[in-house]
Amino acid sequence: MATILIADDQPMNRQYLVTLLGYFGHRLLEASNGDEAFKLAKSERPGLVISDLMMPIVDGQELALRMHADPELAKTPILFYSATYSLRQAQAVAREVGAINVLPKPGDPETVLAMIHGALGMQSTRFPSSASESSFQPIPPEFAQKLADLEEITHRLATPIEMGLALAAERNPAKLLLGLARMARELIGTRYSSVGLLTEDGSSVRVVVSSGVGKPVNSSEADNLALSSDPRIYPAPERGSVLGELLSDGRAIRLSNVETAKLYLEIPGCSRLDSFLAVPLVSGSSPRGWLLLANKLGGEEFTDGDGRVVSTLAAQGASTYQRAREMLRGEEDLRKSKAMYEALFEAAPDAMLATDEQGVIQSANAQTGEMFGYSREELVGQPIDKLMPSRFEASHAELRQGYFREPRLRPMGSGLDLHGKRKDGGEFPVDIMLSPLETSERRLVLSVVRDITVRRENEKRILELNSQLQTRVEELQTANQSLEAFSYSVSHDLRAPLRAIDGFARIISEDYQKLLNEEGLRLLDVIAANCHKMGKLIEDLLAFSRVSRDLILKSEMDMTTLARSVLEDIRAEEPGRRIETTLQDLPPALGDRNLVRQVYINLISNAWKFTRHAPAPAIEIGSYNDGQRRVYFVKDNGVGFEPKYSHKLFGVFQRLHTEQEFEGTGIGLALVHRIIQRHGGEAWATGEVGKGATFCFTLESILPEG
Repeated sequence: MATILIADDQPMNRQYLVTLLGYFGHRLLEASNGDEAFKLAKSERPGLVISDLMMPIVDGQELALRMHADPELAKTPILFYSATYSLRQAQAVAREVGAINVLPKPGDPETVLAMIHGALGMQSTRFPSSASESSFQPIPPEFAQKLADLEEITHRLATPIEMGLALAAERNPAKLLLGLARMARELIGTRYSSVGLLTEDGSSVRVVVSSGVGKPVNSSEADNLALSSDPRIYPAPERGSVLGELLSDGRAIRLSNVETAKLYLEIPGCSRLDSFLAVPLVSGSSPRGWLLLANKLGGEEFTDGDGRVVSTLAAQGASTYQRAREMLRGEEDLRKSKAMYEALFEAAPDAMLATDEQGVIQSANAQTGEMFGYSREELVGQPIDKLMPSRFEASHAELRQGYFREPRLRPMGSGLDLHGKRKDGGEFPVDIMLSPLETSERRLVLSVVRDITVRRENEKRILELNSQLQTRVEELQTANQSLEAFSYSVSHDLRAPLRAIDGFARIISEDYQKLLNEEGLRLLDVIAANCHKMGKLIEDLLAFSRVSRDLILKSEMDMTTLARSVLEDIRAEEPGRRIETTLQDLPPALGDRNLVRQVYINLISNAWKFTRHAPAPAIEIGSYNDGQRRVYFVKDNGVGFEPKYSHKLFGVFQRLHTEQEFEGTGIGLALVHRIIQRHGGEAWATGEVGKGATFCFTLESILPEG
């Protein structure tokens, strides 16, 4: 029996021959491509080589050329093994390279055996039969031809389908391009094929080349790159070039005797192409690349039928490539999204756990271990009840099932006092937020657990401080009420003795004037003046007390009319005094008319008093807008005050001038401040010594209609 080497890239084809020939005791060797077959032939010296014509890396034609060029293998007989629909091409190639014959693929066993044993110089062998041949009726020739035609058509249909399924299963876009090139080369039967795709900006093109020639003996690095599965980048073909015209017009091109240099494409070991067919790869409505075939086997030219087959294959390949790219981008986006989720999951400051519908923990982040005292390995696969006090376990299962029936983002146990349980049994207060988490396999629930121990302590402290503050407020209110009542009582009770002193002093002055000397009369005048001053002080204290107690009755006020009436009353008290007054048109405001009138009385009186020594006294009453507030003011050019003492102006009994300089009780501005404060406004003053002062206050404005 002989040693036979079978070279085919399809394992099922090799298995068919191995099974068939093994029945007759031949020693069989297998190789998946021509390069591997050549090495086996060198080492094993087979008596016959059966080679598929179309194989990757090194095809059957190149294998035959290499064996005939090797003195040790030159006389080894070679049979090609080819698909029926390319049998004519295979026979032409066989004659060209010195192969003795071509086995049909598929072929009936007896024909295959007869051809193989004939190549080995052996007598044709038939399969043993349990019945005599005379028991079988001969098949009519017409029917036999129809069976052969049907078998040929079936194989023609099955081969592209098998190739298409293999191509569709490829997920790597670069390998898909190479697979498309190989598929086209094997379907049509060519030495070379290439697929090129323009980059997004159209400035360059990614190219893969499929060849049955393998690496040339003295191959360069560029040749090795061109034959790899990774696309090589070339500049985009120029307009006017063969491939440039294809990309521009979108029509298939068939040529003969083409120099590869004109293609802007490198095909290792080949500078000229005997036959050439290129069809566009279309994306959307415009060409984005090409599918190219060259050097059809047997030296034949490409036909219209070849062009239709390759165009169909190109359309399917472009669609498959686009889907692969989209799938790859989707997988990359999914990978990035998953990586981001995992990073956020781990970096979260709160404990995060994913549990299934049975409450079993599927994943937990590092903070969960920190919070509960477990390692991640101790938690995954355990029931989540492990992390809660036992008093909650009975109700938790029902609540969990209820959540899975209506999953949504919400806090867990709203209004309940929730606690977690550490590994050491210690409990701590928690807040838990629940969120449904959909995965490709099932629905989970994501629990975000926050330790609120510090927050609870702060809340407790705030409640204590609020309670203390409320107590202080109540005490302060009581003290203020007592102080106001005391002030009112004192002021009221002082009136009677004060009136008595003033009355007795007046009686003495009138009835005993002749008995008193000049000094005595002066002292009686001092008593009367101080009684008058004391009376005024008591009146002011009573007014201040009433402002703190009385109900404020707000209404719309004409501020211009109000200020004018006060100005006229004050002027009437000193009709002979020359003083310049300016009153702007003031916007209306809401307030208690009597109390706001008292504000203007006190402010305008002060301005009148403190401009007494000014060479050209002037008072201005006006208003201005300060953002959302309306500010009213009374401005004078009197003595002014030191700005650093402005905070003292509105205090009770606070005065910046002596009684000898300017009379007063020190209550007027305090009264102004209290009135404006009770209206919800603010009062302040600005000024400089010798340059006058401006007193300002705010009230609730009347909004214009519309």
